[in-house]
Amino acid sequence: MQHPGLQLEWNNSRPEQRQALDNFYRSIQNMQMQEQAMQRMERQQRLEQLRSMSPEQRQQQFLNFVQQQQLPPGR
Repeated sequence: MQHPGLQLEWNNSRPEQRQALDNFYRSIQNMQMQEQAMQRMERQQRLEQLRSMSPEQRQQQFLNFVQQQQLPPGR
C-alpha cells in the first residue's frame, strides 16, 4: 500500500539504514534462538517426567496416546 507523497528509498548506503536492517535481522535471529531454547527445555522436562514414571504409568501414557491417534477426525 502506497501513500501519496510518501516515498522511501532503501539501498543500505546510509549508515542508519544499514544499522536498522542489521538490528532487524538480529532481532529475528534472537527470537529464533529463544524459541529453540524453549523447545529444548520443554523436551528435557518431558523426558525427566517420563523417566520419573513407573513402567506402568509410561505404558498407560502410551496407550492413551495410541487411542487418541485412532479417533476419527473432528473428535
